[in-house]
Amino acid sequence: MLSIEKYEQNINLDNLMSSNEIKELILRDFQKGKTITIELSSNISYMSELTNDGKDLTLTFNDNAQTFKIVLKGMVEILNSNDGTDLIKLIETDTEKTYSISDLASAMEASAAGGEVLTQGDGTQNPAQNNELTFENTPALAGRLDTNNEFTQNGFFPLIENLNQNNNETNVFYSGKLIDGYISGSTVFIDANNNGILDAGEKSTTTDANGDFSFSGLTQTELEAGPIVAFGGTDISTGLPFEGFYTAPNGSTTVSPLSTLMHELVKDGLTENEAESLIANTFGLVTNIDLLNYDPIQEQNPQVQAIAVQIANLVNLSAALLSNVEGQDELDASLIAFDSFAQILQDNPNFDLSNPADIEKFLREITNNNPSLDFEDISSNIANINLQVEQAVDAQDPFATMAEIQRIQAEDLENKFTSNDAPNTTEEVNIIEENDLNDVTIGGTEIVDYNYTGSVAGNATDINGDDIEYSYAGNLNISLSTTNTVIVSALNNPSPEFTQVLKTYFFEFVSNPLVSAVIDDSQKLQEIEAFLLEPTTSITDAITYLNNLTQVNIDLTTGEFTIEGIVSEKYVNLLQTNNALIIDMQSDGTYTLNSPYFNLLTPNEKLEISFDYQSSDGMLVDVSTVSLIVNGGNEAPVITVEEPIMSALSESDFADNSSGIPNYYKIISLEEVYNLLGVEDVDDVSLTVSLDDGKSTFTINGTDVTGDTNGVFQLRDGVYNSNWANQGANENDLVIYSEEIDSLDENQTMNITFDVKAYDGTDFSEAKTVSVAVSGENDIPVITVEEPIMSALSESDFADNSSGIPNYYKIISLEEVYNLLGVEDVDDVSLTVSLDDGKSTFTINGTDVTGDTNGVFQLR
Repeated sequence: MLSIEKYEQNINLDNLMSSNEIKELILRDFQKGKTITIELSSNISYMSELTNDGKDLTLTFNDNAQTFKIVLKGMVEILNSNDGTDLIKLIETDTEKTYSISDLASAMEASAAGGEVLTQGDGTQNPAQNNELTFENTPALAGRLDTNNEFTQNGFFPLIENLNQNNNETNVFYSGKLIDGYISGSTVFIDANNNGILDAGEKSTTTDANGDFSFSGLTQTELEAGPIVAFGGTDISTGLPFEGFYTAPNGSTTVSPLSTLMHELVKDGLTENEAESLIANTFGLVTNIDLLNYDPIQEQNPQVQAIAVQIANLVNLSAALLSNVEGQDELDASLIAFDSFAQILQDNPNFDLSNPADIEKFLREITNNNPSLDFEDISSNIANINLQVEQAVDAQDPFATMAEIQRIQAEDLENKFTSNDAPNTTEEVNIIEENDLNDVTIGGTEIVDYNYTGSVAGNATDINGDDIEYSYAGNLNISLSTTNTVIVSALNNPSPEFTQVLKTYFFEFVSNPLVSAVIDDSQKLQEIEAFLLEPTTSITDAITYLNNLTQVNIDLTTGEFTIEGIVSEKYVNLLQTNNALIIDMQSDGTYTLNSPYFNLLTPNEKLEISFDYQSSDGMLVDVSTVSLIVNGGNEAPVITVEEPIMSALSESDFADNSSGIPNYYKIISLEEVYNLLGVEDVDDVSLTVSLDDGKSTFTINGTDVTGDTNGVFQLRDGVYNSNWANQGANENDLVIYSEEIDSLDENQTMNITFDVKAYDGTDFSEAKTVSVAVSGENDIPVITVEEPIMSALSESDFADNSSGIPNYYKIISLEEVYNLLGVEDVDDVSLTVSLDDGKSTFTINGTDVTGDTNGVFQLR
């Protein structure tokens, strides 16, 4: 058994330990003051040596069945400058012995203890070698050795046989993982000449269905010949082809966007430690993660995965753009994008992957500021996608959510970048400002119908042969219940003084139109007003959208009209209806959608929306269809009552335990609790209430008595049975029990709280605390002795009557009688004994002599 933990990160050795060949693991990026822990069983022998011209420390382990090497890259420099901290700690798990390495001397003592003379390979021979498993013959190092160390005392490191091969001839096994999501069917090769191309003779393999790859039969020289490069294949999380490439330094066990960026930084001259620190500090990652040997999916770390996905989105989309506008091969474009991003990162260590300004600077860099590109629009789109990835960290299934964002939005954007139909000219898109005649207005809008199958389209309009520049602007509030077409256009003239005819179609004459026009004949058609027309209301003035008109002509038969005058009002509010679907188009081309219908979608439903986005550059018009799928999700229920309080109970409401149920219990129906909470859920699903176990409290007049003798539980499946059914309970009802209930007196109150959550079958609401007060009552004392018998008396125990007391009497003390009866009372009160008058009997040898001459009375 062998396990390795680097800076609290467990290194997965499953693949490495599965082959019969000599296996090797390469670790990098070591830090002073931090410890690598290696746990092994006592049957595993061990040796250390310096390799790579004395720069690396190699630890070799052998259990007679297989040999395993750990190469600690650059560790020698750390050992030479260390301050005494344990950098490596080896723990023998079955004996709990420990050996620590804190400097070069203690590292070499392990080899001296092993007794193996290393004379081949590039290892530096231990200056303190000996041929015995003791330390008496190592004068060069004996003064540096911790003789109290259990490994030292017991000669823990025995001789390792069969290791005197030349390292360059040794067959090694090397495996790893290709990660964006996991990528299957990808070609992975060792790039011996470092040109990024799989050349003849270079070792290669293919990732399996889980993204795993492995090389076997390699020599050490072949393994270290160059970086690991991967291209092609399919991302199994998105189903999309992998069209770029990822790299990693040789020996890395994970190849990913993060390892690729790190490799590019090292190519630029940074050390691996410097590159890893730059990435961690820029993107807010914890510094103890080894980016070359870390699988965020396996480790369930969505924060690290989000950074990797954002880098992949930026580089892949940039490469697609570069390939389209510059004609670059896709792999070459990916290489340029990664290389440029590494340089940008060094210049701007505060680079934000979801900041449009940072992304725009990067895009301008790699495309040489290509004038045909709308950098603001493209950057905003990429930033928006990456922002959604960042927000997906908090999703219920963050990894699936990130994959879905890549699958739909990132892929759609990449397809637009690579489309041959897209114009290569800059799109002029502007928001219409009030009284701004230079800007443009919305084009025609076809309303999305109730089945979400319609589209939103813009239409260019000519004014005397001149093209009008226009954009979507502000909120387009589109009815989902009717189908209407409305076209509103603005005059496009730099001068406020003009007379020009604008010809367009106002609206189709269909039932319940959204916008209608009223012409005032008394004003000689010089005024036009827009109205919102509701099916059940009269026409009322809504928005005056044209001012200072000199001429209006309208043909109500065809719907065609002409206008002369000055346009001074923007028209973005003309389509205010029932807010069923709101598309907010910004001047940079970005948009947001919202609808009250979204929250009503269940996890099994989806809403399909498509609309056309059209823009003009003054010469060309481009129309792109945006297709969106809004997948329904579950909305957690909400408990609306902040401090739910149940109706007060009394002690007598609690039943005694007569069937094995905890003493003094009260069944609370689930319906009663549910009705108390005011539960709401926008999804049309069945709701219930679940007890938050272990959160109940019990106090008596302010004193906490919470403990094992009281509590609240729910009659869930496995607890509910026929016994509870016989008590009148239903499944999922709640039960309050307390052994202290019966001891409450009439001056005491027990306050009970318990936490509950509403549940809709998928998600829980936030917990709310329910309170209930139980008032105490006086309990009747109990005589526990069924047939109390006093000690026998004799005639002489009775005294003669000498002072008017009936003849022959015996005084019985109250204490004697009380003690005889075994009186008990659950209430903490004073007790006494009272004679039940007239109930005494007297017999002599079985003959009843009860009468007026005898009796028992109490001295009250």
